[in-house]
Amino acid sequence: MLIHKVLGWLDDLLQHDAHTETEAGQGLVEYALILIMVAVVVVAVAIILGPGIGNIYSNLVATL
Repeated sequence: MLIHKVLGWLDDLLQHDAHTETEAGQGLVEYALILIMVAVVVVAVAIILGPGIGNIYSNLVATL
């Protein structure tokens, strides 16, 4: 009877750890997706605004 309780406790412990590892992996994937989306937005903004910002700096250098 005691062995069954110990084995049940160990089984619950192992299942809890597996569930926690799965959740940690899911969190990592979510952070990676957010990082990728931010990178895509930064690249898009750089492509769109890049020439305009380059012209501003060129005009500033020419003025100096």
